[in-house]
Amino acid sequence: MSRVEIRRRHRHSDTELAAVAAAIGTKLAERHGGSYQISDGQLHYELPGAATATVRWQSDELVVAVELSALAALLKPLVVGEIERQLDKHLTL
Repeated sequence: MSRVEIRRRHRHSDTELAAVAAAIGTKLAERHGGSYQISDGQLHYELPGAATATVRWQSDELVVAVELSALAALLKPLVVGEIERQLDKHLTL
């Protein structure tokens, strides 16, 4: 298993972040399969056998934590790059 954790500061409302999380969860499920849930300021995504991810947000910080299986860990640089791109796209200060 391999773990990724990325933290970012933001200035968005809870409603805005929930909408972004829903869009990202939908995109992940459509593109890669798996399922996601959103509740209480966090998104949880799971792709059985490959990865689990949690996106938690508070008033000024967002944290993305991803656990990759041994096989998926080979793609870790690509996963980190895509997370960074999405955060840059959605969390401009």
